[in-house]
Amino acid sequence: MVLNGICLRSSNATDKERRVLYYSQQRCSTSSAETYNGSWYSLQSNISSVGSKTVYPGSIYASTSFKEPHYRAIDFEVLTLAFIQLIEMYAYYLECDYLKITIGYTMILPSSSDLSFTLGKAIPLCDPLELPNINIEDNVIDSEIDSGKLPDVKSLISVKSRTPIKVTTIKGYLVVKSGDDLTSKPSIHTFFSEDHIPFYHTFEERSERILHDFFYNLEVSVLNIYSTRLRTIYFHNFSRFDGIIILRYFADRHKYKIRTLFRNHKLYELKIYLGDKLLFRFRDSCTLLPSSLATLGKTLCPELGSKGSIPHEDLKVSNLQVSREELINYLRQDILLLGGVMLKAQEVNWSKYHIDIEEVMTLSSLSLKIFRMHYLDDKTFPIHIPTQNQDTFIRRAFYGGHVDVYKPYGENLYYYDVNSLYPYIMKSYPMPCGVPVWRNNLESVELDSLFGFIEAYVVCPTNISRPFLPYKDQYGTLIFPTGKFIGVFYSEELKFARDLGYEIIPLRGYLFEKKSSPFESFISHLYESRLDAKKRGDEAMTFIYKILMNSLYGRFGMNPESTVTEICDQKRYEELMKKDTFQSAEKLTDH
Repeated sequence: MVLNGICLRSSNATDKERRVLYYSQQRCSTSSAETYNGSWYSLQSNISSVGSKTVYPGSIYASTSFKEPHYRAIDFEVLTLAFIQLIEMYAYYLECDYLKITIGYTMILPSSSDLSFTLGKAIPLCDPLELPNINIEDNVIDSEIDSGKLPDVKSLISVKSRTPIKVTTIKGYLVVKSGDDLTSKPSIHTFFSEDHIPFYHTFEERSERILHDFFYNLEVSVLNIYSTRLRTIYFHNFSRFDGIIILRYFADRHKYKIRTLFRNHKLYELKIYLGDKLLFRFRDSCTLLPSSLATLGKTLCPELGSKGSIPHEDLKVSNLQVSREELINYLRQDILLLGGVMLKAQEVNWSKYHIDIEEVMTLSSLSLKIFRMHYLDDKTFPIHIPTQNQDTFIRRAFYGGHVDVYKPYGENLYYYDVNSLYPYIMKSYPMPCGVPVWRNNLESVELDSLFGFIEAYVVCPTNISRPFLPYKDQYGTLIFPTGKFIGVFYSEELKFARDLGYEIIPLRGYLFEKKSSPFESFISHLYESRLDAKKRGDEAMTFIYKILMNSLYGRFGMNPESTVTEICDQKRYEELMKKDTFQSAEKLTDH
């Protein structure tokens, strides 16, 4: 549980502001005393610790930690009370003129890493307390670099680190070029914090030292070798992990200029300039090859060996020096695998499609580039870019699917798996083509004659045990109800629902020309190539063909709206924080 309070200009808050939380809590308790009391007792008996700290003047970080077994998302009554308790303890008595809270949580995963989330926009505490709608999307972003001939020398730098949030114990890098043989023990540079124990007495000082050595050495080495080439440095999981640490480092050094590319809180690219000269750019190999490094290494470059593992949970500052050799060997293997993976991906995409992976940032943008260069026939199937009004209406039909939970029990069960379901749909079914036409008053029009996105009046019989058409309530919750409701749906879904017993009355919508899929040749060629690679036992190409097929379709539904992340000074931050669309902030440096 995280409550991130932002407080400006201390003064006496009004009674109205102070009572908002109290009244919200009263409404909760009086609506169902039994549920409330049970949830409250459960919360108090399962709290491990509650605390707060001042991150910087004007920002308070308060959190609740729970005992095992941890609560799940389904335990929303208890989690809601935990949030309210934090607000009551740490925000209710603050004397300030302006206050916003950001609510978040950390999900404990079975793997070694945990995930932290922020729930929607920051909430002004002086307004009626309403939880924001949560819109979870994994949007991606394209690179606008034009394709050209691959230079004779192309540099990729693979970097890996074992990095806690604020301190670093070990880092390293490997410079690789097209055609390099990484099985012949390449030169990998490593930096270990505990080598500086004689000169720096605290771990934080040693951590800062190796960060400085790492980036200085990287800058000198790369500039000497590739003084006229664009240097791309890849971290695996850069956008969600190492990127913020690197951003902090360069933001605190005035001789550098930094340029970032954020989308929906993900850092896709970080460019570092010295004056007007671009030194290098950091990118995330995960957005191009979305899989674990262990899986990628096994699939694309098995000749380099397995990733290996270390007991992360047992590592402490006190035993780092004892584990020095094990840690460095583990890091070197990580770096070697990442270098091999990126070289293989670059080699394959250049030889097959004449596309350099340094021209794109994500897998979906790579797939789209291949489709546009080699398969799209604009004359046969013109793809229309919708206007804002068209996009807003059509996007109302994007619901997502069932995520129901059933008891994990059964007898005489069968397991079915559909082979390449998305690619099959892309290839086999007609698609909306051309410029859409808006039509009102469709009540008297036969549903079978419509093709497009239709707002319809729907009646679902109560005897249907598994309703098909979805509906979003006033809070944005997705449900699959029986009864009467109105929504926007794809025409083919409405026809299917009608055949299940629904009553459908079309009202209005955008109609398209119905044409054979423009993806037919793209999917056919890649699918046949994948089958051929499977027969040859070529796991690398089998993997690449599969991820390319699966990554194109969603690109065409990408939301043009996204969260904008800005790096700014304190004055600009205070201006942004007061806007309704503000979500959260994190301090990088004092300036």
